[in-house]
Amino acid sequence: MNSSVMILQRAGYLRSTLLRSSLPVGLKTCLPVQRFISSTPDSRPTLETDTFEKGKAFGRPRSPHLLIYQPQLTWYMSIFHRFTGVGLAGLIYAASIKYAISPFESGAAVAALYSLPTGIILLGKTAIAGPFWYHSLNGIRHLIWDTGRSLTIKGVYSSGYLVLGGTAALTLLSLVL
Repeated sequence: MNSSVMILQRAGYLRSTLLRSSLPVGLKTCLPVQRFISSTPDSRPTLETDTFEKGKAFGRPRSPHLLIYQPQLTWYMSIFHRFTGVGLAGLIYAASIKYAISPFESGAAVAALYSLPTGIILLGKTAIAGPFWYHSLNGIRHLIWDTGRSLTIKGVYSSGYLVLGGTAALTLLSLVL
């Protein structure tokens, strides 16, 4: 028997006549007809089947959730890379739309910004510079991965720590300037 046919049989794809009829002619002739054995007259799969109840009836466990796995640096960095990208893009879009709706004079905006307390200015710089540097450095890290370099576990973690350290250093440098 053909190995692809055996795989299809094990996966349960060749059990119904309906699914069997969609096979190429060569595969149909070499397979015995298999039907569902059921106590009900119509045992074709439907969308009305509650898969959780069916699994419970067979004693199958539910699929595990992410919370059972030990969190890893790569998870957090991937999620944070997406968040920073969406946040920075949203900030640029919001500022562009604000400027398109009501143009303002940049000198007045800078004067209003520097009239704020120093702590608020530093907090604002950190809120923009931190995600910017993280997203930029992590993007460079991904470009390096695209070349096939640093794809070992050790390389992924060392480049991750390098991105985190570089983000901290460049964010602090941005606060000083």
